[in-house]
Amino acid sequence: MFRRLFGKQPQYHAGDLQVIDNLRKYGADLRKPRDTVHYLYFPTESAAEQAAARVRPLGLVGKVEPSATGSNWCLRANHDLVVNPDSITAERRALEEICASLGGDYDGWEAAV
Repeated sequence: MFRRLFGKQPQYHAGDLQVIDNLRKYGADLRKPRDTVHYLYFPTESAAEQAAARVRPLGLVGKVEPSATGSNWCLRANHDLVVNPDSITAERRALEEICASLGGDYDGWEAAV
């Protein structure tokens, strides 16, 4: 998919590849969709709520809550996804763009085995 769009192999994030490798190692069938949760952090509740509205069109359901530490706000955004390097790279790019536009930080993802 990315090769058609960009004419070359996408740059994969090493952490994403490690999570995918761990899922495989623990027996996950990566051909099947699984609950995937992304973590986005913002300096204000308002910015986190705006991000939650922006992830909805991407098919994600967001929950805004105070960060476990510090004064930031966390947006936990999840949906079912067939996890592979291309799908995660696309999600990471979209979510990092949302974070950048609202002064936030994308802190990665996790998925159920």
